[in-house]
Amino acid sequence: MNLKLSQRTLTEVIRSCYQAYGIRPRLMDRYGRLQTGRDRLGAYPRIQRERSYALHESINLGAPFIFVMGPVITGWLTALEDRGVVHGALLGGEVLCQENLPKQTEGLAYLVGLGMKRTEAGAYLKQLPSWPASRVEEASRYLHDTFYAISGWKPQLMQENQLRFQQKQQITQAIEDQKQRGE
Repeated sequence: MNLKLSQRTLTEVIRSCYQAYGIRPRLMDRYGRLQTGRDRLGAYPRIQRERSYALHESINLGAPFIFVMGPVITGWLTALEDRGVVHGALLGGEVLCQENLPKQTEGLAYLVGLGMKRTEAGAYLKQLPSWPASRVEEASRYLHDTFYAISGWKPQLMQENQLRFQQKQQITQAIEDQKQRGE
């Protein structure tokens, strides 16, 4: 991966996120493969595709992106973009979203369906922290803000896309308001 991200910057971001949320973000290439840290799910093409899709959505929305892998595993990432060039992403973490805990059996079946052994899948799910959705949202925003503050990178493309997305939302809301008023 051709990335001009210094090891010092990456270490600072990881340290800050670990102190704030107990997670260690991992560097990911544009294809959904982790470049740092242990990756128990990265061997599965479906997971790589989901991560790659999440990276594209992060760029399109101009913000961190939260996504669900299977019925219970929630992940988040922020795209690494500097002056219009996308370099990859930081995968914030994988947690069990508390709102999805009743689907734990489905989560086990999902991992087994990917090709993971049942015992390994059970152990993997057991070691994941359980967070409410609001904490996932906070951690994703924290990762994004922390990375860009420490790195000094300029996410111009993401900022433009975020502005476009907000404008579309405002237009949609205005149309909906007019419909409700019968105009």
